[in-house]
Amino acid sequence: MRLTPSPLRTTAHGALAALCVFSFACGDDIPPRPPTDGGPRADQGIDLGPVDLGPEEDGGEEVDGGSTEVVCTVGDRVSLGTDAEARPQRVALAAGASGTIASWAANDGEFTNAFARLLGNDGSASDVIPLTDDFGEQEAVHAVRTSSGFIVAWFELVTGEGFEIVSRALDSSGNPTAERQVVTAGDGVRHDNPALAFGQEGPVMVFVQDDTSGNREVFAVALNDDGTADGTPVSVLDSEYGVSQPVLVERPAAAPMLLVTDLNPGGVTDERAVWFQPLTGALAASGDPRRVDLDGNAAGDVMAAVTSSDDVGIAFDVRVASIRNEVHYRPVLAGTSEPVGLEEVPSDTQTSDPGIASIAGGFAIAYRSLEPTPSIEVALVSVPGDVIGTVDLGATTENGGAVSVVATPEGRLWVAWAEEGDTETELVAARVTCE
Repeated sequence: MRLTPSPLRTTAHGALAALCVFSFACGDDIPPRPPTDGGPRADQGIDLGPVDLGPEEDGGEEVDGGSTEVVCTVGDRVSLGTDAEARPQRVALAAGASGTIASWAANDGEFTNAFARLLGNDGSASDVIPLTDDFGEQEAVHAVRTSSGFIVAWFELVTGEGFEIVSRALDSSGNPTAERQVVTAGDGVRHDNPALAFGQEGPVMVFVQDDTSGNREVFAVALNDDGTADGTPVSVLDSEYGVSQPVLVERPAAAPMLLVTDLNPGGVTDERAVWFQPLTGALAASGDPRRVDLDGNAAGDVMAAVTSSDDVGIAFDVRVASIRNEVHYRPVLAGTSEPVGLEEVPSDTQTSDPGIASIAGGFAIAYRSLEPTPSIEVALVSVPGDVIGTVDLGATTENGGAVSVVATPEGRLWVAWAEEGDTETELVAARVTCE
């Protein structure tokens, strides 16, 4: 299967439903989007097409002279767990050969701890696996595959040391193989908000060092398979970019990519910006950060994914005209490090909280659709940003944080999200199969 403009059908919880494909299938009753608040988006004169979407990932043959129907099946929802606090959550997903690890932090009514479950390639889920059982109050959980299993990392208040990055290695079944490892050393500063990705030689982590005076600098370090640091952390982005939560993305043809959002005035720009920082194999910054957004109205989350042909897709939150939430998309073409083209919009409705994964030579962008009622959707897009179709995963809550999505080695998708209620938050996952 490859993502080319074609009809798309979904099977949502067992029932087939026809979906809107391109604007001619959506009707004329959708009001026009308001103008942006950052000025008109000028065409940069960059020709994105034709773009090779890569080889067939399921061994099928490409059919010339006609469209191929894509059918997507949404499996039953998996209830991962419950957080006794009503708050936004991001479920960390990492796909390995034996399954996909889902990890998160949740409060049991007294303390917050970290947990995991292995999501099987057959759609099953393991029992909940406790990763901690103490008073550390774990936050910002992330995960990455290794050669033998997974690493899960977070930050917590380490007794006698302060806020530090902590990791724990898991085997291919998701069970811990060793005690926790404290990766950073405080020395009068706070370390928080880690992000993980697989690098050229193994797992890599970035994290924020906060001097507690408002300066937040991003560092990178390689990890061993047991979760310990392999070398000394290197500064890759200085504090003027106003980083809250960095994002690290695997790029097999090069080194991992760092993405951040700067939503605070007085930094590099007074606009709300998204930045893309390539790294070298030695985990140093490769040149200056590149600006991703065009309008200066970034609003929250950013995430990226890379195809097998080395094309990069970046999805990010924006706030249009200060009144409308949208998820936007821009690509970075294979072998390059500059975002190109206009900001594409995968949905005509208000949307937020994006995640993105590579599938079939294109991308699956998951998000929270806010109209007419909140639901989780996945838009299948080509590298230039053409929407092939949309998969509806069903109703959700308006709030809950970023939607995570990952592609398995078999070409299926696991999507996970949080549903924030009045007093607690439910953590949910579902598998999507397209063929």
